[in-house]
Amino acid sequence: MNNGVMIAYLPVDGSWCKQDLPHMTLVYCGTTEQVALAAFNSLAKDAITAGRVSGALFLDVIGVEEFGRDEKVDVLRLSEPPRLTAARELVNDWDVSEHPFSPHATIGPAGSARGELPTHLYFDRIYVAWGGESMTFRLD
Repeated sequence: MNNGVMIAYLPVDGSWCKQDLPHMTLVYCGTTEQVALAAFNSLAKDAITAGRVSGALFLDVIGVEEFGRDEKVDVLRLSEPPRLTAARELVNDWDVSEHPFSPHATIGPAGSARGELPTHLYFDRIYVAWGGESMTFRLD
């Protein structure tokens, strides 16, 4: 995400992923053209609060699906425990996505969900990005 703004959880192991940054997006906030850099500190504070609410997350993989219209990707669909739902509610005001929240982790381009895939993922960090600027906070 060269110009994306988001809060995401980072997994302990990303060996299943075919992209550079294995993650589960908690909230997509838009692009650096839409969100001023001055908002980065507020976004980070909200990420820390959401991380305190959720703590580290051990999520079951409940399926493999294809997402997208033009650029289709394979994703691991993930369970949504109450702690994740509560964390998401804390950051809803940042949401500019055209899609409802659906916990998932992108594997890679459509057709890349091959071989042995995990049955669960453990997320131990929360990540805040504003374009090329980012901060990562441990959740344990």
